[in-house]
Amino acid sequence: MLGFSWFASCQSKTAKEVLAMPDEWFEINAFLKIGDNGLATIYTPNPEFGQNVRTSMPMLVAEELDMDWNNVLVEQAPFHPSKYGFQFTGGSQGIRNRWEPLRMAGASARYMLKKAAAQSWQVPMEEVTTASGMLYHKPSGKSAGYGEMASAAAKVPVPEEVALKEVDEFKIIGKSQKNVDAKDILTGKSMFGSDYDKEGMLIAMIVHPPAFGMTLESIDDSISKAMPGIRDVLTIKSYRNDFEKGITVNVGMIQGGSSANVIAEESQAVVDVRVHNMDDASFIENKILNLKPKHTGTSLQIEGGFGRPPMERTARNQRLWTLAKHIGQSMHLELEQVTAGGGSDGNTTSLYTATLDGLGTVGDGAHARHEFIFKDKFIERTTLLAMLLSAKDIEDEKTVESKKITA
Repeated sequence: MLGFSWFASCQSKTAKEVLAMPDEWFEINAFLKIGDNGLATIYTPNPEFGQNVRTSMPMLVAEELDMDWNNVLVEQAPFHPSKYGFQFTGGSQGIRNRWEPLRMAGASARYMLKKAAAQSWQVPMEEVTTASGMLYHKPSGKSAGYGEMASAAAKVPVPEEVALKEVDEFKIIGKSQKNVDAKDILTGKSMFGSDYDKEGMLIAMIVHPPAFGMTLESIDDSISKAMPGIRDVLTIKSYRNDFEKGITVNVGMIQGGSSANVIAEESQAVVDVRVHNMDDASFIENKILNLKPKHTGTSLQIEGGFGRPPMERTARNQRLWTLAKHIGQSMHLELEQVTAGGGSDGNTTSLYTATLDGLGTVGDGAHARHEFIFKDKFIERTTLLAMLLSAKDIEDEKTVESKKITA
């Protein structure tokens, strides 16, 4: 479950509420609209999941727009894949994939505002400069706020190419900004998926297998059903892909159509693929990218690919695991090497250096409402990590195998 809501306005006003709201908004592009008073609303395409993307993504647009961050409102963009691409949060892909497109959206808008000002003032566009939501023509001394030129700018054709700022020109990116939703979250104003309630609605909790690839053999639900408030215990059918090889293909989200009895003009599906090695990744990716429509008159557009590589059990990873196991034994910890269905930045670092994942404290219920950790495991896990970091010669297999450490 993603922690965002289609039911809230998702506007973040707080201190901006002291500014008068504009009488009219002008849509500059899919990510931005500017009010006649110079206030800018930036649409964030991806939902918030705790990583502050609803703050950081608008910062990318505002930077290239050359906007005063204090005059920016943030709104959640509607679900519209043809405009915004894949609108999900996960896998540390948000900023990585949006870095250039969002900056381009801001830079294109700034170009259109400069073009509108140049036409209004009858001066060369190259002589028009911007700063903090203002337009300037130094030779003539003319100036105007973005709001004054927004109407004309909205009519300027969107440029195919624009230059982006150099890193040393950044004024917003790289500078700490307050979370635009912090106050609403802390005061309980923000509405999340888990907050939604309707009369008669039931709450379901899912119990997953303890390890990736495991399936349910049997269940005795008599005790659970006898508990107060429990209506039913259901078994979810698991569609087998190729668990022996660790391959799963799941169409996890489908969106489209206007009514249940009307053929959808357009629909979208998001497919989640998980594999154990790059050979299988290439095989599955090739199969999906070469899918063809089966029905006459329909077209199929496929985008995307593997956001991160599978974390394989390479020789250097295994040497690091052996070292961790030796250290664990010296601490009377029985560490197990398992396969997980999710991914992390370790998948990427594993391509370049020895990597272990799952060194955090012990707990359960990841990404669920009942997620928890054991506080008494902090010290032993911190000790394990510290000893791993202080160990030497992990690339030397003989050194690893003979390592004797007393905790």
